[in-house]
Amino acid sequence: MGNTNNQINIKLVLLGDGNVGKTCLINNFLKKNFLKRYIPTIGSIILKKEYKLDNKIQIKVNIWDVGGQKSFNPLNPAFYTNVDAAYLVFDLTMPKETLGDIKNDFLKNLDKYAKECQTIVVGNKLDLISLEKDLPKIVKKFLSDNVPLVITSARTGQNVADSFELLIYTFLLDWEAKYPSKNFEGIAQKFLNFIGKDENELMNKLLNLENLKSIKVQKSLKQEEIISADTEEQIISNEAKTISKTEESLIERYIPIKKEIKKISSLKDEIIDEFNRNLSIVEELVFNLKKTPIDSLLDSIDNAKEQIEKIKEAFKSNLQSIINLEKNNKNNP
Repeated sequence: MGNTNNQINIKLVLLGDGNVGKTCLINNFLKKNFLKRYIPTIGSIILKKEYKLDNKIQIKVNIWDVGGQKSFNPLNPAFYTNVDAAYLVFDLTMPKETLGDIKNDFLKNLDKYAKECQTIVVGNKLDLISLEKDLPKIVKKFLSDNVPLVITSARTGQNVADSFELLIYTFLLDWEAKYPSKNFEGIAQKFLNFIGKDENELMNKLLNLENLKSIKVQKSLKQEEIISADTEEQIISNEAKTISKTEESLIERYIPIKKEIKKISSLKDEIIDEFNRNLSIVEELVFNLKKTPIDSLLDSIDNAKEQIEKIKEAFKSNLQSIINLEKNNKNNP
Protein backbone atom coordinates (compact mmCIF):
# COMPACT_ATOMS: atom_id res chain seq x y z
CA MET A 1 0.00 0.00 0.00
CA GLY A 2 1.16 3.50 -0.79
CA ASN A 3 -0.40 6.82 0.13
CA THR A 4 0.06 10.55 -0.24
CA ASN A 5 -1.48 13.38 1.75
CA ASN A 6 -4.92 12.78 0.26
CA GLN A 7 -4.78 9.33 -1.32
CA ILE A 8 -4.78 5.74 -0.09
CA ASN A 9 -3.76 2.91 -2.43
CA ILE A 10 -4.94 -0.58 -1.52
CA LYS A 11 -3.66 -3.78 -3.09
CA LEU A 12 -6.54 -6.27 -2.95
CA VAL A 13 -5.90 -9.75 -4.39
CA LEU A 14 -8.43 -12.42 -5.30
CA LEU A 15 -7.05 -15.91 -4.76
CA GLY A 16 -8.55 -19.34 -5.29
CA ASP A 17 -8.60 -22.29 -7.65
CA GLY A 18 -9.48 -21.94 -11.32
CA ASN A 19 -13.20 -21.76 -12.18
CA VAL A 20 -14.38 -20.76 -8.69
CA GLY A 21 -15.72 -17.45 -10.06
CA LYS A 22 -13.11 -14.84 -9.14
CA THR A 23 -13.35 -12.90 -12.41
CA CYS A 24 -17.17 -13.05 -12.36
CA LEU A 25 -17.20 -11.68 -8.79
CA ILE A 26 -15.00 -8.76 -9.86
CA ASN A 27 -17.16 -8.12 -12.92
CA ASN A 28 -20.27 -8.02 -10.74
CA PHE A 29 -18.61 -5.66 -8.26
CA LEU A 30 -17.46 -3.36 -11.07
CA LYS A 31 -20.87 -3.57 -12.81
CA LYS A 32 -19.56 -5.51 -15.80
CA ASN A 33 -21.32 -8.30 -17.69
CA PHE A 34 -21.53 -11.81 -16.27
CA LEU A 35 -19.33 -14.23 -18.25
CA LYS A 36 -21.48 -16.87 -19.95
CA ARG A 37 -18.58 -19.25 -20.38
CA TYR A 38 -15.43 -19.91 -18.43
CA ILE A 39 -12.24 -18.26 -19.70
CA PRO A 40 -9.28 -18.91 -17.39
CA THR A 41 -7.32 -15.87 -16.21
CA ILE A 42 -3.68 -16.01 -17.29
CA GLY A 43 -1.17 -14.76 -14.73
CA SER A 44 -2.89 -11.75 -13.21
CA ILE A 45 -5.12 -8.88 -14.29
CA ILE A 46 -5.19 -5.57 -12.40
CA LEU A 47 -8.45 -3.64 -12.26
CA LYS A 48 -9.40 -0.51 -10.31
CA LYS A 49 -12.16 0.74 -8.07
CA GLU A 50 -11.95 4.32 -6.84
CA TYR A 51 -13.78 6.23 -4.13
CA LYS A 52 -13.52 10.00 -3.65
CA LEU A 53 -14.62 10.97 -0.15
CA ASP A 54 -15.63 14.54 0.70
CA ASN A 55 -14.21 15.57 -2.69
CA LYS A 56 -10.80 15.40 -1.01
CA ILE A 57 -9.63 11.95 0.00
CA GLN A 58 -9.27 9.35 -2.73
CA ILE A 59 -9.22 5.62 -2.07
CA LYS A 60 -7.78 3.61 -4.96
CA VAL A 61 -8.36 -0.12 -4.77
CA ASN A 62 -6.09 -2.06 -7.14
CA ILE A 63 -7.87 -5.39 -7.59
CA TRP A 64 -5.55 -8.22 -8.62
CA ASP A 65 -7.38 -11.06 -10.34
CA VAL A 66 -4.86 -13.89 -9.95
CA GLY A 67 -5.37 -16.87 -12.27
CA GLY A 68 -6.04 -20.03 -10.28
CA GLN A 69 -4.88 -22.57 -12.85
CA LYS A 70 -1.85 -24.43 -11.50
CA SER A 71 -0.07 -24.03 -14.86
CA PHE A 72 -0.15 -20.24 -14.35
CA ASN A 73 1.54 -20.53 -10.91
CA PRO A 74 -0.95 -18.71 -8.64
CA LEU A 75 1.41 -19.38 -5.71
CA ASN A 76 4.11 -17.10 -7.14
CA PRO A 77 5.41 -14.98 -4.21
CA ALA A 78 5.17 -11.84 -6.41
CA PHE A 79 1.37 -11.98 -6.10
CA TYR A 80 1.61 -11.82 -2.30
CA THR A 81 4.12 -8.99 -1.96
CA ASN A 82 2.71 -5.95 -0.13
CA VAL A 83 -0.84 -7.32 -0.17
CA ASP A 84 -3.19 -5.18 1.93
CA ALA A 85 -6.37 -7.26 1.58
CA ALA A 86 -6.96 -10.84 0.42
CA TYR A 87 -10.28 -12.09 -0.96
CA LEU A 88 -10.13 -15.91 -0.96
CA VAL A 89 -12.76 -17.65 -3.09
CA PHE A 90 -13.94 -21.26 -2.95
CA ASP A 91 -16.64 -23.08 -4.91
CA LEU A 92 -19.75 -24.06 -2.93
CA THR A 93 -20.41 -26.85 -5.42
CA MET A 94 -16.93 -28.30 -4.70
CA PRO A 95 -16.22 -27.20 -1.11
CA LYS A 96 -13.81 -29.97 -0.11
CA GLU A 97 -11.47 -29.54 -3.06
CA THR A 98 -11.45 -25.75 -3.27
CA LEU A 99 -11.39 -25.09 0.49
CA GLY A 100 -8.53 -27.55 0.82
CA ASP A 101 -6.38 -25.46 -1.50
CA ILE A 102 -7.31 -22.27 0.35
CA LYS A 103 -6.14 -23.78 3.63
CA ASN A 104 -3.07 -25.62 2.36
CA ASP A 105 -1.82 -23.17 -0.27
CA PHE A 106 -3.24 -19.65 -0.28
CA LEU A 107 -3.59 -19.03 3.48
CA LYS A 108 -0.12 -20.48 4.07
CA ASN A 109 1.41 -18.15 1.49
CA LEU A 110 -0.41 -15.16 2.94
CA ASP A 111 0.88 -16.06 6.40
CA LYS A 112 4.39 -16.31 4.98
CA TYR A 113 4.49 -13.23 2.74
CA ALA A 114 1.70 -10.90 3.97
CA LYS A 115 0.99 -11.58 7.64
CA GLU A 116 -0.68 -8.25 8.32
CA CYS A 117 -3.12 -8.22 5.41
CA GLN A 118 -6.86 -8.30 6.04
CA THR A 119 -8.49 -11.52 4.84
CA ILE A 120 -11.99 -12.71 3.97
CA VAL A 121 -13.06 -16.15 2.71
CA VAL A 122 -15.90 -16.19 0.18
CA GLY A 123 -17.99 -19.19 -0.84
CA ASN A 124 -19.27 -18.53 -4.36
CA LYS A 125 -21.96 -20.07 -6.64
CA LEU A 126 -24.72 -19.99 -4.03
CA ASP A 127 -27.25 -19.99 -6.87
CA LEU A 128 -26.09 -23.44 -8.00
CA ILE A 129 -26.66 -25.33 -4.76
CA SER A 130 -29.12 -25.98 -1.99
CA LEU A 131 -26.99 -25.64 1.12
CA GLU A 132 -26.30 -29.18 2.22
CA LYS A 133 -26.16 -30.28 5.83
CA ASP A 134 -22.53 -31.38 5.43
CA LEU A 135 -21.33 -27.90 4.41
CA PRO A 136 -20.81 -26.60 7.98
CA LYS A 137 -18.73 -29.70 8.75
CA ILE A 138 -16.63 -29.19 5.64
CA VAL A 139 -16.06 -25.50 6.43
CA LYS A 140 -15.14 -26.32 10.03
CA LYS A 141 -12.60 -28.88 8.84
CA PHE A 142 -10.70 -26.36 6.72
CA LEU A 143 -11.26 -22.98 8.40
CA SER A 144 -10.83 -21.78 11.96
CA ASP A 145 -13.74 -20.04 13.70
CA ASN A 146 -12.09 -16.60 13.53
CA VAL A 147 -11.77 -16.53 9.71
CA PRO A 148 -14.37 -14.11 8.23
CA LEU A 149 -16.73 -16.03 5.91
CA VAL A 150 -19.29 -14.72 3.41
CA ILE A 151 -21.48 -16.65 0.95
CA THR A 152 -22.05 -15.07 -2.49
CA SER A 153 -23.40 -15.59 -5.98
CA ALA A 154 -21.58 -13.81 -8.80
CA ARG A 155 -24.49 -14.73 -11.07
CA THR A 156 -27.27 -13.08 -9.02
CA GLY A 157 -25.05 -10.53 -7.26
CA GLN A 158 -26.08 -11.72 -3.79
CA ASN A 159 -23.64 -10.34 -1.17
CA VAL A 160 -20.97 -9.55 -3.79
CA ALA A 161 -20.64 -5.78 -3.26
CA ASP A 162 -21.08 -6.23 0.50
CA SER A 163 -18.22 -8.74 0.67
CA PHE A 164 -15.78 -6.44 -1.16
CA GLU A 165 -16.90 -3.38 0.82
CA LEU A 166 -16.60 -5.29 4.10
CA LEU A 167 -13.00 -6.19 3.28
CA ILE A 168 -12.15 -2.60 2.29
CA TYR A 169 -13.86 -1.24 5.42
CA THR A 170 -11.98 -3.71 7.65
CA PHE A 171 -8.70 -2.68 6.05
CA LEU A 172 -9.44 1.03 6.60
CA LEU A 173 -10.31 0.42 10.26
CA ASP A 174 -7.04 -1.42 10.81
CA TRP A 175 -5.02 1.11 8.84
CA GLU A 176 -6.58 4.04 10.73
CA ALA A 177 -5.58 2.44 14.04
CA LYS A 178 -2.02 1.69 12.92
CA TYR A 179 -1.28 4.98 11.16
CA PRO A 180 -3.26 7.78 12.81
CA SER A 181 -3.27 10.96 10.76
CA LYS A 182 -5.34 14.13 10.79
CA ASN A 183 -5.74 13.87 7.03
CA PHE A 184 -7.36 10.43 7.31
CA GLU A 185 -9.12 10.74 10.64
CA GLY A 186 -12.41 8.80 10.58
CA ILE A 187 -11.64 7.44 7.10
CA ALA A 188 -13.44 4.12 7.72
CA GLN A 189 -16.67 5.86 8.74
CA LYS A 190 -16.39 8.25 5.79
CA PHE A 191 -16.14 5.23 3.52
CA LEU A 192 -19.36 3.81 5.01
CA ASN A 193 -21.08 7.15 4.52
CA PHE A 194 -19.95 7.24 0.89
CA ILE A 195 -21.36 3.80 0.06
CA GLY A 196 -24.53 4.48 2.08
CA LYS A 197 -24.17 1.57 4.50
CA ASP A 198 -23.49 1.11 8.19
CA GLU A 199 -21.15 -1.24 10.01
CA ASN A 200 -23.89 -3.61 11.19
CA GLU A 201 -25.22 -3.99 7.65
CA LEU A 202 -21.82 -5.22 6.46
CA MET A 203 -20.95 -7.27 9.54
CA ASN A 204 -24.28 -9.11 9.32
CA LYS A 205 -23.07 -10.68 6.07
CA LEU A 206 -20.47 -12.64 8.02
CA LEU A 207 -21.45 -16.23 8.74
CA ASN A 208 -20.62 -18.78 11.37
CA LEU A 209 -21.27 -22.52 11.35
CA GLU A 210 -24.65 -22.08 13.03
CA ASN A 211 -26.25 -19.65 10.59
CA LEU A 212 -24.61 -21.19 7.52
CA LYS A 213 -27.59 -23.51 7.08
CA SER A 214 -30.19 -20.75 7.20
CA ILE A 215 -28.95 -18.43 4.44
CA LYS A 216 -31.45 -17.99 1.61
CA VAL A 217 -30.64 -18.12 -2.07
CA GLN A 218 -31.57 -14.95 -3.94
CA LYS A 219 -33.00 -15.52 -7.41
CA SER A 220 -31.57 -13.45 -10.23
CA LEU A 221 -33.90 -11.01 -11.95
CA LYS A 222 -32.17 -11.83 -15.22
CA GLN A 223 -31.83 -15.57 -14.67
CA GLU A 224 -33.49 -16.37 -17.99
CA GLU A 225 -30.89 -14.28 -19.83
CA ILE A 226 -27.96 -16.24 -18.45
CA ILE A 227 -26.94 -19.36 -20.33
CA SER A 228 -24.12 -21.34 -18.75
CA ALA A 229 -21.44 -23.13 -20.70
CA ASP A 230 -22.93 -26.45 -19.59
CA THR A 231 -26.30 -25.46 -21.07
CA GLU A 232 -24.70 -24.46 -24.37
CA GLU A 233 -22.89 -27.79 -24.56
CA GLN A 234 -26.15 -29.63 -23.85
CA ILE A 235 -27.86 -27.76 -26.71
CA ILE A 236 -25.04 -28.77 -29.05
CA SER A 237 -25.33 -32.37 -27.85
CA ASN A 238 -29.10 -32.48 -28.40
CA GLU A 239 -28.78 -31.08 -31.92
CA ALA A 240 -26.09 -33.61 -32.77
CA LYS A 241 -28.43 -36.50 -31.93
CA THR A 242 -30.63 -35.62 -34.93
CA ILE A 243 -27.74 -36.05 -37.36
CA SER A 244 -26.59 -39.32 -38.92
CA LYS A 245 -23.93 -41.38 -37.17
CA THR A 246 -21.30 -40.46 -39.75
CA GLU A 247 -21.97 -36.74 -39.41
CA GLU A 248 -22.16 -37.11 -35.64
CA SER A 249 -18.69 -38.62 -35.57
CA LEU A 250 -17.32 -35.70 -37.58
CA ILE A 251 -19.02 -33.17 -35.28
CA GLU A 252 -17.62 -34.88 -32.18
CA ARG A 253 -14.13 -34.45 -33.62
CA TYR A 254 -14.75 -30.89 -34.83
CA ILE A 255 -16.34 -29.35 -31.71
CA PRO A 256 -13.31 -29.85 -29.37
CA ILE A 257 -10.99 -28.38 -32.03
CA LYS A 258 -13.28 -25.38 -32.51
CA LYS A 259 -13.49 -24.85 -28.75
CA GLU A 260 -9.70 -24.98 -28.40
CA ILE A 261 -9.23 -22.43 -31.20
CA LYS A 262 -11.80 -20.10 -29.58
CA LYS A 263 -10.13 -20.59 -26.21
CA ILE A 264 -6.67 -19.63 -27.49
CA SER A 265 -8.10 -16.64 -29.38
CA SER A 266 -9.96 -15.46 -26.26
CA LEU A 267 -6.85 -15.82 -24.11
CA LYS A 268 -4.80 -13.78 -26.58
CA ASP A 269 -7.44 -11.04 -26.64
CA GLU A 270 -7.52 -11.03 -22.85
CA ILE A 271 -3.75 -10.63 -22.61
CA ILE A 272 -3.80 -7.74 -25.12
CA ASP A 273 -6.56 -6.06 -23.10
CA GLU A 274 -4.55 -6.54 -19.91
CA PHE A 275 -1.44 -5.06 -21.55
CA ASN A 276 -3.41 -1.95 -22.56
CA ARG A 277 -4.86 -1.63 -19.04
CA ASN A 278 -1.39 -1.89 -17.53
CA LEU A 279 -0.08 0.78 -19.90
CA SER A 280 -2.81 3.08 -18.59
CA ILE A 281 -1.75 2.28 -15.03
CA VAL A 282 1.89 3.19 -15.82
CA GLU A 283 0.79 6.45 -17.46
CA GLU A 284 -1.27 7.32 -14.40
CA LEU A 285 1.64 6.50 -12.07
CA VAL A 286 3.89 8.89 -13.98
CA PHE A 287 1.18 11.57 -14.01
CA ASN A 288 0.70 11.25 -10.24
CA LEU A 289 4.45 11.50 -9.62
CA LYS A 290 4.46 14.90 -11.30
CA LYS A 291 1.86 16.13 -8.81
CA THR A 292 3.45 14.57 -5.71
CA PRO A 293 4.78 16.98 -3.05
CA ILE A 294 8.57 16.92 -2.77
CA ASP A 295 8.52 15.68 0.85
CA SER A 296 6.78 12.44 -0.14
CA LEU A 297 8.25 12.05 -3.64
CA LEU A 298 10.76 9.33 -2.72
CA ASP A 299 8.07 7.13 -1.18
CA SER A 300 5.86 7.65 -4.22
CA ILE A 301 8.72 6.75 -6.57
CA ASP A 302 9.38 3.54 -4.62
CA ASN A 303 5.69 2.66 -4.76
CA ALA A 304 5.52 3.34 -8.51
CA LYS A 305 8.67 1.31 -9.13
CA GLU A 306 7.21 -1.61 -7.19
CA GLN A 307 3.93 -1.56 -9.16
CA ILE A 308 5.75 -1.34 -12.51
CA GLU A 309 7.93 -4.30 -11.52
CA LYS A 310 4.83 -6.37 -10.74
CA ILE A 311 3.25 -5.40 -14.05
CA LYS A 312 6.44 -6.49 -15.82
CA GLU A 313 6.44 -9.88 -14.07
CA ALA A 314 2.76 -10.43 -14.87
CA PHE A 315 3.36 -9.57 -18.53
CA LYS A 316 6.31 -12.00 -18.75
CA SER A 317 4.12 -14.71 -17.25
CA ASN A 318 1.35 -13.96 -19.76
CA LEU A 319 3.74 -14.13 -22.72
CA GLN A 320 5.06 -17.47 -21.52
CA SER A 321 1.49 -18.76 -21.19
CA ILE A 322 0.73 -17.88 -24.82
CA ILE A 323 3.94 -19.61 -25.95
CA ASN A 324 2.99 -22.72 -23.97
CA LEU A 325 -0.53 -22.74 -25.41
CA GLU A 326 0.74 -22.50 -28.98
CA LYS A 327 3.31 -25.23 -28.34
CA ASN A 328 0.60 -27.51 -26.98
CA ASN A 329 -1.58 -26.68 -29.98
CA LYS A 330 1.21 -27.64 -32.42
CA ASN A 331 2.01 -30.84 -30.52
CA ASN A 332 -1.66 -31.87 -30.46
CA PRO A 333 -3.02 -31.14 -33.97
